[in-house]
Amino acid sequence: MTFSPTDAAFEGFRLTRREPRMFIALALVYAVFSALLLVVTYQPLGEIMRAASQVSSGGEPDQAQVLSMMNAYGRLISITLLPSLIVNSVVQCAIMRAVLTPVPDRYSYLRLGKTELRVVAVNLLVGMMLGAIAIIGFGLAGVLIGFAVGGYPLLAIAALPIMLAVVAALIWVSVRLYLAVPMTVTEERIVVFGSFAATKDHFWPLLGMVLLAMLLSLAVSFLGSIVTAPLTALTGGLSVLETSAAISGPMIAALFVWIVVSAALSAAQLLILYPPMAVAWKSLKA
Repeated sequence: MTFSPTDAAFEGFRLTRREPRMFIALALVYAVFSALLLVVTYQPLGEIMRAASQVSSGGEPDQAQVLSMMNAYGRLISITLLPSLIVNSVVQCAIMRAVLTPVPDRYSYLRLGKTELRVVAVNLLVGMMLGAIAIIGFGLAGVLIGFAVGGYPLLAIAALPIMLAVVAALIWVSVRLYLAVPMTVTEERIVVFGSFAATKDHFWPLLGMVLLAMLLSLAVSFLGSIVTAPLTALTGGLSVLETSAAISGPMIAALFVWIVVSAALSAAQLLILYPPMAVAWKSLKA
């Protein structure tokens, strides 16, 4: 099968037309997940938003507020990281199945089993690899900038190519590992480095496909935001957490609207971003 980056980038639209229930199912998954997460993270999220609002309005947070905000960020990340990985992996696996093995499915291909846990592991490993590259590379550039500020200005010149090299490395590794998820789903085992072999000699077509899919996703998100902006502006959306920590009827209504809108937009975006990776793997392995 011939691999067409442009054709693969538009697979999400074809999948949505073929499986319209999948959009509803994914939106429901994200709505329920967002609601549960909001209940659990209501306090730290509110603290962060109120502190950010104070800074944006020109107020100067004291050291205690800064420490409190950092602590809130830490709690927020520790609470949301693993559940977000699991939900994202469930959605990825569902979309992979819908593209790679399309059969009638009453649950819109949504599962939670060994395959999803394998994909969680793959996403963690890939994230750790990319994180290590970013930390080491940008850390080295930061050290050089620090020395430049301390009296060695020529070192700042060396920091720029290092940062550009880090960005290039992150893009290259991301594209070369792009097929790790669909390979893990189809081969029923954890596959990470096998993606390097599968993407050999296909870097530029894959990069073009990813960029086109991202542009399409951004366009859909932008149009969706325009349509839903009046409703969000009317209720206040998530910004209601900036004004008060007390729960009220209007606050619940505003958060409900935010959950529905963000869930729909998330489902629409991921139905554009994820199908191309399944099509690419299906084409390249043929």
